[in-house]
Amino acid sequence: MRSIKSIQLLLGLFAICTATELNPDGLRRLEQNNCGIFKESHIIGGEEVFTGSRPWMALIRTKLPDKISNTCSGTLITDQFVLTVAHCVKGAEIISMQVDLTTDVDCNNSTTKTTCLSNIESFGIESVIIHENFETPTSFSNDIALIKLKSKVDFKEHNSPICLPVNAALEKEATSRETLLHTGWGYNNWGLSNDKLHEVIVNNNVANQTCGPLIPVKSENHICFSASSETLCRGTSGNPLSGLVDYSGMKRFVQFAIVSFGYRNCNPSVGINVARFMPWITNVLAEES
Repeated sequence: MRSIKSIQLLLGLFAICTATELNPDGLRRLEQNNCGIFKESHIIGGEEVFTGSRPWMALIRTKLPDKISNTCSGTLITDQFVLTVAHCVKGAEIISMQVDLTTDVDCNNSTTKTTCLSNIESFGIESVIIHENFETPTSFSNDIALIKLKSKVDFKEHNSPICLPVNAALEKEATSRETLLHTGWGYNNWGLSNDKLHEVIVNNNVANQTCGPLIPVKSENHICFSASSETLCRGTSGNPLSGLVDYSGMKRFVQFAIVSFGYRNCNPSVGINVARFMPWITNVLAEES
């Protein structure tokens, strides 16, 4: 089995959850964060995300004996924990890359201005916590995991966490919102890799019967979604599905789901409903902190 050694972050439960079910110590860890902060000018070229505007993104890669392989993404949710899907991290040595995968420094260029971030930072891995009831390959049930870093992240404008659905109102939005934002890298439907971070609008709450063949046992832990854009397709496991909401008196990004799996053409696809796992997430944060 391959060991998990390091991760590099960007500079740049089957009952409905209620707030009373969340571990209070873990909840405090989430509420201590100034989460979900973003830059207003965040999209260039239609779907490409402006440098540093999604500072919670981490690209998880698997180190094989003969190569480095892009596998999945994750999101920073506290100064020491990254949220992702379980099937990405079992027995893997994981790292992440910057927004622009082709350079050592993260840059966006325009006719009038070049915007760059500093080089990436590396963090050792203390532990990987996979949901105890994770099942694969039959159903990908409970496909969720947390990565604990050895050292804490020093938050900056381009390096900060995303918010999670920490109350009942936000929990309901995971299934009530008509659309969500799918952010990440991966491959498009033509098999070409996305060197830069992209973001597309996806349709939430696609009819359950559409995803029926993908989910053998209907579970409210999953959401079914589809997209008209083919920019983000394969290799997108662990990408966040998020939305811009009023949170603590200002507009912030909240992550409602994690991309798990889907058809080869990516329509439809299945996400893990983060709200359903908030008790598990807050318990892990409390026990591992």
